[in-house]
Amino acid sequence: MRTAVHTISSDEESNDSLPDIGVSRKPITAQEEPETFTLSSDGEEDKNCHETLNSVVRENEIEDLQDVCEPGSLSYHIEDSSHILEEDHTGPHTKKRKSEEVRNEKEAKKRKREEERKEKEAKRKQREEERQRRAAEKAEAKAAKEAERTSKRALKPGECMKYVVVEVDRRLVETVAGSQVVGQLGQDGGGVRYRVVDAPVPAAVTFIRVNPLTLQESWAEEAVVVMGAEEFVEVVEDQIYGRALMDGRGLCHLCRTWQTKLHAPRLTLVVAGIDEYLKGQKSKKQHQVRSALLGVHGGCAYEHYNRIDIETALVMAQLECDVNHRLLSSPEKIATFILQVTKAVAEAPFKRERNEALFSWYAEGSSSGGVRVDKGGVGLLKLWHQQLRQFSLVGVEVAQAVAREYPAPRTLMKAYERCATSQEAALLLADVPIRRGTGVLASTRRIGPELSKKIHILFTSTDPDQSISQKT
Repeated sequence: MRTAVHTISSDEESNDSLPDIGVSRKPITAQEEPETFTLSSDGEEDKNCHETLNSVVRENEIEDLQDVCEPGSLSYHIEDSSHILEEDHTGPHTKKRKSEEVRNEKEAKKRKREEERKEKEAKRKQREEERQRRAAEKAEAKAAKEAERTSKRALKPGECMKYVVVEVDRRLVETVAGSQVVGQLGQDGGGVRYRVVDAPVPAAVTFIRVNPLTLQESWAEEAVVVMGAEEFVEVVEDQIYGRALMDGRGLCHLCRTWQTKLHAPRLTLVVAGIDEYLKGQKSKKQHQVRSALLGVHGGCAYEHYNRIDIETALVMAQLECDVNHRLLSSPEKIATFILQVTKAVAEAPFKRERNEALFSWYAEGSSSGGVRVDKGGVGLLKLWHQQLRQFSLVGVEVAQAVAREYPAPRTLMKAYERCATSQEAALLLADVPIRRGTGVLASTRRIGPELSKKIHILFTSTDPDQSISQKT
């Protein structure tokens, strides 16, 4: 059966905004197809008709059509048409919104991946920095250990001479003794480095230490000054006979000046050829005395100084200025002595470190008197005897007597704790008998108060510096 077709037409001469609509009220059965509505325009096909229809649908003016139509016929198709129109008009916006959501989601994932990459990169850099830091610490520790090893090796007697430089004054080198000194240092001394300089003190020898790691030089506290016999005797006369107070040329004043100029508080004065000089002066005096006795004029003035004056001046310099001295007779001996001083200066840090005590007291390291104690406790009594025999004048009988009354140190400590006063505890062992010998020759004596007090101090004192012989 043919369905009714409703036509919406409009005349060009009509002034209405909407076309007239003819409606058929024939009901639609189940076997019949739904009515189809066709919108047509007699005039120009432009956009006015579509815009008008859309406005009618949006403003709910479709209700006028529902009033003249049967329920379920027109309304269904118009609603469906409006849905199609609405879907056609809103579809691009939905697609655009979905595309924006997809794009935003992709950008979010991309940002997340970028953040994860940056985080991994930061962790990688952190691990690299940590690895470099550990490597640097390891290298630094290795360098410090190597430097310590090098420093210790440089202090040993076989290597220390390489890190000492001897500076010899030019005026000393020009003498016979100076040439001997240079020869001893350069050859017999194992190749000790030396320099010829213009020292502030004539005929002075100074010493410089070289750091084995940084090769920096520093002045040593030791120095040697070589004086001739005639110059030395003049200084001694000024020191002994009071002229040092007037012109300041005494031996003590001169030694203080040398110490300041050479930056060497430990100064050694070497006097060359004093014995030969004194012998010559003695012969000269004897000649003068003989001439005076024979009535020969001239040379009657006597020298005021002698060996006692020289020794007195040297002792004064040693006490007041802490200056050592050597009276040497030949240039060879002077050169040998300077070489010995050089070795002493080089080995001084090693000997000082070796002789440093870690504690204010020390016990003997000898293990010859050790007592062996096994896991079963065999040997503890002998060890207790040995501990008691640490005291002077304590023999086997005394140790056995104390151990007989108190078999272990713990029993002795408990006995001390039971004493009412400290004086009673100090005299606890005074009356312990000591048996000596056997048979008819056997004798008995007491331990006595002094040893009893010493043992009490050993086991009860809390002062580590308390003397064990201190009277209580």
